Amino acid sequence: MFYQKFWHVVKDDLMKLFQSFYEGSLDIFRINFSNITLISEDPNACTINKFRSISLLNCSYKIFTKVLTNRINLASVILN
Repeated sequence: MFYQKFWHVVKDDLMKLFQSFYEGSLDIFRINFSNITLISEDPNACTINKFRSISLLNCSYKIFTKVLTNRINLASVILN
């Protein structure tokens, strides 16, 4: 929903990401990171088993991989 609402803000950067990929100059390693954090299941949690971990991924990377996956799938359908 963020990307839909703020497309006018993020559009140029995301399109530059795709352009860099097609030119072969994109360093995918730089955008493939995630942050792992712990979320408390109990407000008074004091032991590790009272927490659960979540991974916060780079949304641009997720969009990028989704678009590429869709294009590969489409190409395989067309070729078959």
